[in-house]
Amino acid sequence: MTERFAAIAAIFAETAPLTAALTHRVATLPPLAELAAKARTDYGDAYCGGQIEASLRKVLGA
Repeated sequence: MTERFAAIAAIFAETAPLTAALTHRVATLPPLAELAAKARTDYGDAYCGGQIEASLRKVLGA
């Protein structure tokens, strides 16, 4: 989620810096990094699509 929504990434880093750092480290593990790259290729900036994504983007003003 933080890859697609900078505002959420900032809130996460500010309110839970250790968890945010752990999440970032885990996301750089090769299998997960490959999966993230494939998702970016397959889906672009979409996070989850549909009404949920539209609602998130509306709330964040994106």
